[in-house]
Amino acid sequence: GRTSSARHSRHAVDWDALDEDSLEARARAGDPEAQYQFGNRMAQKGANPPGTEQTGGSASRTVSVSSNEDGSKAAALRWWLLAARQGHALAQFAAGDAYMTGAAFRHGRSDLRSGFPWMLLAAQNHVAEAELRVGEMMLAGQGVIQDEDSAVEWLQRASERGHPKALYLLGTCYQEGLGVDEDEQKAMTLFDRATHAGYEPGT
Repeated sequence: GRTSSARHSRHAVDWDALDEDSLEARARAGDPEAQYQFGNRMAQKGANPPGTEQTGGSASRTVSVSSNEDGSKAAALRWWLLAARQGHALAQFAAGDAYMTGAAFRHGRSDLRSGFPWMLLAAQNHVAEAELRVGEMMLAGQGVIQDEDSAVEWLQRASERGHPKALYLLGTCYQEGLGVDEDEQKAMTLFDRATHAGYEPGT
């Protein structure tokens, strides 16, 4: 099937070693991994490289578009969307992030309504950073209806993958009784785990 062949191609191809024309040809042929990688290549054409964050190994690497001022940011989003529609989890995250940060648009305004569905799909496909973002948005009622119970579920999922900020926010939920019963001891344990995982409040 497409999923197994795409998975095989990810292991068989050194995407970083492919020249741009070869990568684009694979992307235009419909390979979702090539589309995702080509979107990343477009995002990197700006003056500043895209932000990357490791969330549990290379398979969970998330890429965000930089705020470069040429057409490459819009091109990156177009390729990510093509891969995202084929179920590519990291492309779903990248597309959601580009909409939500506004980085894919010259006006720079965020579009939470367009971005959230892609971020939710990425979370449902086990991308830890997406699980965190969905949990944050539901907790704050940012761009979606506030739902503390669901927020805690998403933060719990990201925490189980060791995401530092998710651990901290989940601790805050237990400390303040948001979506769960107050439990100061559990909150302190989660805060400690977040600190050991490298999280600094305010980041």
